[in-house]
Amino acid sequence: RFGASVIQIEHRFYGPYQPIMGREATVAELVELLTPQQAMADMIQLTKHFKEELNCSHYDRSSPNYCPVITVGGSYPGFLSAMFRLAY
Repeated sequence: RFGASVIQIEHRFYGPYQPIMGREATVAELVELLTPQQAMADMIQLTKHFKEELNCSHYDRSSPNYCPVITVGGSYPGFLSAMFRLAY
């Protein structure tokens, strides 16, 4: 109806979803990656990826291919959403 997409990310590592390939990561390595800064960097990469997949115009708001990004969340995701808006 709105031509929108919803993308939800989780910043967790379990099962086959590990950030370090080829070996089991140490707790210290995982803790280093579980930061708000890393979560926002991941959000940027995902946003860029999906905008490219959807053939979005990046800057031309008058283009029919313009895809604004809206972030929402509650609790920790809400904090990340607010920081994402402030930083980017």
